[in-house]
Amino acid sequence: MRKPEKAIMNREKPEPLLGTEFESLLIKIIDSIFPVNKDDEIKEFFSKKPTEEEISSFLNESGKNYFRTINNGFKIAQHYIIDELLKIQSEQKKTKDLLKEARRNKNNDINVLNNELHLLAYKETTLKHLADTIFWHLIQGQLHIARRFYQYSPGSKKLEDTNYKTVLEIADKINTNPDNFVLLTDITNYVQIGDLFGIKDGKNVIIEVKEGEKNIKIMNDLDALSRSSMTFNSFLQKYENRPHELNQILRIIKQNKVAENEVNIINTDKGYDPVSNKKIHIITPKEETPYYYNELHQLEKQLCEQKDWAYTVIDNCLHIGLYKESWISLGKPVLEIIAKDQGINHKIIVDARSSMKTTDSPLLFLPFSKQLILDILMGRVIMYLMLDIDKYIKTYELFGAKCSWVSTKETQKIKEDFKKIPLYIEDHRTIRITNAHGVQSFMAMGTLSKILFNHIKPTYVAYSSNYYTKEDLLDK
Repeated sequence: MRKPEKAIMNREKPEPLLGTEFESLLIKIIDSIFPVNKDDEIKEFFSKKPTEEEISSFLNESGKNYFRTINNGFKIAQHYIIDELLKIQSEQKKTKDLLKEARRNKNNDINVLNNELHLLAYKETTLKHLADTIFWHLIQGQLHIARRFYQYSPGSKKLEDTNYKTVLEIADKINTNPDNFVLLTDITNYVQIGDLFGIKDGKNVIIEVKEGEKNIKIMNDLDALSRSSMTFNSFLQKYENRPHELNQILRIIKQNKVAENEVNIINTDKGYDPVSNKKIHIITPKEETPYYYNELHQLEKQLCEQKDWAYTVIDNCLHIGLYKESWISLGKPVLEIIAKDQGINHKIIVDARSSMKTTDSPLLFLPFSKQLILDILMGRVIMYLMLDIDKYIKTYELFGAKCSWVSTKETQKIKEDFKKIPLYIEDHRTIRITNAHGVQSFMAMGTLSKILFNHIKPTYVAYSSNYYTKEDLLDK
């Protein structure tokens, strides 16, 4: 995100850079993703004083129509996103070729072309973020599910380098049913399981799409195996002299197992993690999760009143600012000055748009007006969040937990032990958390992103560290 941010925020009026045409497309996609406003219809129905039977029938039919309308909007949005991604990715290829030529010739176009690439990358990320928004809908905003769909695979493929045409053809066929919707995972920022994900015939599905004669034959053989009495070992003997096909069979079986397990976790909150070889059991909170939505809503009101900036502090440790016009370039320095004045030694400052590159709640779910969210996406308004780490870890003490900084040497060992988990590290040190039950863990960036990007109150995130007991760990 840093390069796109720089390209956008170094100018007072960034909207011409992204262009009115791109903004118009964003509006179309957002309107397709959120196509329903049923308030007037519901008010009109209940104004006629319906009977209980009429209410039951209305709600049943209304619910069915509602989901069909939502699905149809997703289908329209998906095609908008795919068409624009193909254009942008084609432009990226051309611009990269021009940049190579400019570097060879050492001409003056290098900076212009670099800026163009930054803007194209930002547009690509924004479009994929809108696809992430659809995915977030499909998993009903379950953060733990979103994180499981990211498999730590580096980089991302361009659509033209994938079998997207075949995948889209299958998706469109499935989506002819008004009750179905499946999303192409290659148009998202972080979904790395399956080629298609969504609802098919009333069930959550993850679909791997294979093409090519050999793959189709293997899939047909596996399908025949599932309907026969042949043992799996006997089946594999058919391919013992064809090692390439045997390896492909094993890959397909592994992919199918991963997909089946992820669907099981979505449906039951239980399953198996093939990477860590551990059982998964999601602990559901006993109480409603408190978000700071109201404070954000009030922040937008404040921005309207003060025109160029708005600022608030949540739980005495989370500072949030909204900035527009000339304040766009001043927002982050102002937070730095606040940190210095308050003696804040350890802090994190992020642009809210950084969430577009994470598995967290999409920007479209912020409790802001559609216009403000559009302004944030277009770079006309910047939202910064600053978390005072020292005051935040103090909140753990309110719930019987303790936090302490770990030495540099021990931190290095912890990093080796938790390679797959991005830890919060400052000055080469991380933070140990010992909850009220004596269970120890370390401050992970995923924990902090719940505050910064999922808008959960810091005190509740600290409180939730007590969910795990030693018995839970033994059960795993």
